[in-house]
Amino acid sequence: MVEFFGYLGTLLINVAYLPQLIRTIKTRDVSGLSPIMYVILIIAGAAWIVNGVGTMNIPIIVCNAINFIQAIIIFVLIVKNKKREKSTTKKT
Repeated sequence: MVEFFGYLGTLLINVAYLPQLIRTIKTRDVSGLSPIMYVILIIAGAAWIVNGVGTMNIPIIVCNAINFIQAIIIFVLIVKNKKREKSTTKKT
């Protein structure tokens, strides 16, 4: 029964990230997003994955692997947008 709550938490935390991820991919608008927050989320996700592998805790591994990927996608979009803004600013 306890494992059920692990999987439920995994599902809910990943569903919670989806609206931000989808909106960011569709609009490419990252103006309100903090790159530092996503760097921290990436590092935290990696740490949790290591913990999950070490303890063989599947919900921890799955949840944080998905969060890790989502954070990387958003971080890459933030970096690409910042580069695009800098190149646009230089041209004007």
